[in-house]
Parts: sequence; structure tokens; C-alpha cells
Amino acid sequence: KGVARRASSLLYAGESVFTQYLLNFPSSSVSKTWALQQLRILRWAVSEVQHHDGITGTESPKVQDMYMANLMQGMYAVKKLMAFIILETFHSGKKGELSSYTSTNHFGRLDSSKIEHYVVVYNPLAWNV
Repeated sequence: KGVARRASSLLYAGESVFTQYLLNFPSSSVSKTWALQQLRILRWAVSEVQHHDGITGTESPKVQDMYMANLMQGMYAVKKLMAFIILETFHSGKKGELSSYTSTNHFGRLDSSKIEHYVVVYNPLAWNV
């Protein structure tokens, strides 16, 4: 049940990130068909587990292994999508979009006053992090 809950949260996060990405970058390079397929893999796995979870303890070890494999495959697909979106957003180089860079001073060392750091935190359940 714990994996199913994490998968469900990840699905919500993936759908939210993809929606915001499309709203902000409608002509993006991310294939909408491919992205929706990645989300569908996890949506199907989560739905399958939730549907059969109504009768607790009735699944065989073989079925439980199948659920786990499907959930892990779906979670991997959505994480891959989210990583692609984040990398695409950070490396777009367009004005008004997120970008990151570092610069060096004349001694060849990093100039800490010119380093920008970005952290993306998604916390749908408002847990303390």
C-alpha cells in the first residue's frame, strides 16, 4: 500500500508539472504524445492496484509481484518525463525562463556572487521537508 500511495502522489506531481509546462511553454520540444504515454503507464498501474485493493489480502504473491513491477515501471516513466521537463526548462536559454550558469573571476575560481542555484521542491501533501 505504501508504494501505491507514493505512486499516486508521483502521478499527481507528474500531471501537475506537465500541465504547468504546457501552459507556460505551449510550443515546447517535449512530445505531448510521448508525455501522455508516460503518464498513462503510471495511471493504469495505480488504477489497477486501487481497484483490486478493495478486497485486502486476496492477491497471490504472483499478482502482488505484477502490481509492484507495473508500479515501478510507471514511476520510472513519470520520473523520466519530469526530469526531461526540468532539464528542458533549465536549459532553454530564453528570456523569462529558468536558466542556470556559473562564472569565474579572473583568478579562475568560481565567483560565488554570480552563481545561481535553483531548487525544485514539490510537496503535494504539505509535509515538513
